[in-house]
Amino acid sequence: MATRDQFTDEEWKTLLEGPAMAAAAIAAASPGGGLGEMYGMLTALRDGAPGGNSDLVNALITTHKEEVQRLLRTGDISLPTEPGEARAAAIEGTRTAAAIADLKASTGAIPVAEADAYKRFLYHVAEKVAESGKEGAFLGLFGGVRVSEAEKQVLNKLSILLASAQAPPAAPTLSTPETTGATLPEADATTPD
Repeated sequence: MATRDQFTDEEWKTLLEGPAMAAAAIAAASPGGGLGEMYGMLTALRDGAPGGNSDLVNALITTHKEEVQRLLRTGDISLPTEPGEARAAAIEGTRTAAAIADLKASTGAIPVAEADAYKRFLYHVAEKVAESGKEGAFLGLFGGVRVSEAEKQVLNKLSILLASAQAPPAAPTLSTPETTGATLPEADATTPD
């Protein structure tokens, strides 16, 4: 079971920002959707994680509405205005959020299934935002495609990133005589001629 208590305030904030970062990555790939992209994110929040919600995703969804409103009021979420930089920052924000979930799972603080459900949820948000409007349509009705090539590229990048997101490996421990209890042989006091 994963609850708010397993995370620091900073980690929780990053996890809450994760869905917004995933949505922003798609929005920056093909700007101009606005309301459709917001609808896609709200739909994803309503749907929850594919395959059923985890305790972590449920806790995030429960607090997400109030927290997103607070973040928007305070301006704590900021991305560069240039689309390429915004996309890169949003992808990095998504990766960071996924890495926190993986780190907690690797230390046993939360079950691995919770981290996996959170990453599926992040991808689901991005996918819903990408599918939320037609790209290149006349008046939003005629022609166009549901998901643009740029959005497909970001979805592919997020898919790979979320599948491979893992906590950084622990620093290796060096074996020393002090840690192993071994004794070193005495140095020979004689020197060869």
